[in-house]
Amino acid sequence: MLTLYPVACLCCLKQAEQRDIRGFGGPCSSLALYIGLPPKVRELVDAASFREFIQTLTVPVRNDHVVLVALAERWRDTSNTFHLPPGEMTVMLSDFAAITGLRVGGEPIPFDSGIHVDPAALEWFLGEVPQVERGAARGSTVHLSYLPALKDLRAASRFDWGGAALGTAYQFFGDASRNGQSMAGYWRVWEVEWNPWRTSGPEPEYLAQSRVVTASRVLLESAFGWQWYLGDRVVRQSLGYPEFQVPGPLPPRASHTGDYTLAELERYTRPDTS
Repeated sequence: MLTLYPVACLCCLKQAEQRDIRGFGGPCSSLALYIGLPPKVRELVDAASFREFIQTLTVPVRNDHVVLVALAERWRDTSNTFHLPPGEMTVMLSDFAAITGLRVGGEPIPFDSGIHVDPAALEWFLGEVPQVERGAARGSTVHLSYLPALKDLRAASRFDWGGAALGTAYQFFGDASRNGQSMAGYWRVWEVEWNPWRTSGPEPEYLAQSRVVTASRVLLESAFGWQWYLGDRVVRQSLGYPEFQVPGPLPPRASHTGDYTLAELERYTRPDTS
């Protein structure tokens, strides 16, 4: 993205040298662990649609903090888009699905934000109450609120894992844009290179399903709260329009999604394709 507009972003790159943003979590032995699983367990992981995602974790990325800071300087967390000279841009739902192999859309994930203080529930799910060592690397931990969604791996493929992952990435990128020093979640999506116009055979089902809503606006739910995806603000990307289109107004209270009522959450988490 920056290579397309080097002059406009040159000042950002110079400023980036004075800041430092580090991404937590990177390539690890995920693929080796996956391959080493018992066949029946690996079949359940495949059925839950995680095989493609595990493979993306082995793709090398630069972890270039200068590029991350330069992107953060152009990010606006009110719209979750980059503000660049030709208009707004973002990681679209179809982009995210193509890069990660995770479908965007599906049933809401049954998060339990209080499970970490429920020893009985933790012991039921894990067999014991986990002890997190002080100073443990952030990249080696996982949010416990996801556990209820893994109660039955055969049903896990129904959940909106892609939306939750992209919402988490938006959350941490918004924090970084406001002088945060670290990024977590699937921050690697900002550095993975892929060609959205390349075709090599039939399109996977998870990607086709994500394209249906990629030009819509929808509220994404993650373990860290709710984040807006506004595909209608980036129609040059999402719909291939040749010319800039004036974006529509932001959703009500877009920066305070935690204040939405249950009725508003239920309405906004359904893609608006109108």
